[in-house]
Amino acid sequence: MRRLALMSLILAALIAACSSKDTQYSYSDLPASDAAHGATLFAQSVNEAVACSSCHSVDGTAGAGPTLANFAAEAGGRVSGQSAGEYTFYSLLRPAKFLVSGYSNIMPTNYEEKLSRQDTADLIAYVLTLGGDGSGVAAQSSGGGGKSVDTYMLIFRLIHIFAAAFWFGAGSAMVLFLEPTFKALGPDGQRFTRTFFTASRWSIALPLTAITTTVAGLALFYRVSDHFNADWMGSTPGIVLSIGVVCGLLAFVHGGAVIGPSTSKYVALLKELTQSDAPLSEEQSSLLRRAQMNMALHGRISMVLIVAAMACMISAKYL
Repeated sequence: MRRLALMSLILAALIAACSSKDTQYSYSDLPASDAAHGATLFAQSVNEAVACSSCHSVDGTAGAGPTLANFAAEAGGRVSGQSAGEYTFYSLLRPAKFLVSGYSNIMPTNYEEKLSRQDTADLIAYVLTLGGDGSGVAAQSSGGGGKSVDTYMLIFRLIHIFAAAFWFGAGSAMVLFLEPTFKALGPDGQRFTRTFFTASRWSIALPLTAITTTVAGLALFYRVSDHFNADWMGSTPGIVLSIGVVCGLLAFVHGGAVIGPSTSKYVALLKELTQSDAPLSEEQSSLLRRAQMNMALHGRISMVLIVAAMACMISAKYL
């Protein structure tokens, strides 16, 4: 319990310390703009920043980000109290402030460092020329354009997905299939359980996978939340995904603080009481049953937390 409280305090402090600040300058500070230059910037990488055209189409074609085909007509009505230009400004430099329904917060958050104020003004001017028919200044491709890969997200997402699949699959197999089989086999099942936990790499593989899943998941959450940006955290996708992260952390802490010790206690009892073929006394059998029931109960609690985490993480994108 103390470990859980400590983890919660650390997470709260991390969120408070890392919440993104507002932009270093405002929309009104931008210089006069050149939409034609903005069209060129839209299709190219500037200072190794991801090109806008990598994720956003201007003709209605689906992409990783929402299409900008009717952007000029829609931008002014997206956020109450913000003009089309102000909304575009924050969409570019602080994308977590507002997410279009159906899209996750995967847009890079470093454009303020990569783009000059002039570049920012020109890009805003260009996208505000895009009407319902995709008309506007044509985006001309120049050096550095083309499809760009977010290596950070790709690597951590692959690690997180594969590790989580193993963690959930192994835990589910234990709770739904192995434990009932061990119990049904009686004394033979007790001996097999002892061999399973002592001779296999289960006790190493499962904690290692849980750690890998948790670390990769937190790395993804840090990026997707725009470094724990308060605006994003308060949005519906942010709240749902945050609940999923908390459930995942609880599953991780519960596994290390409760399931690990209860499993070790059960295996130690098995080693002590099943070294010979002599039948167990009623007291010994009762001790084993209680230890087994305790381990099974906490295994189910862990699975519920993991399922809740997965449900939130899967559904957050569509809320």
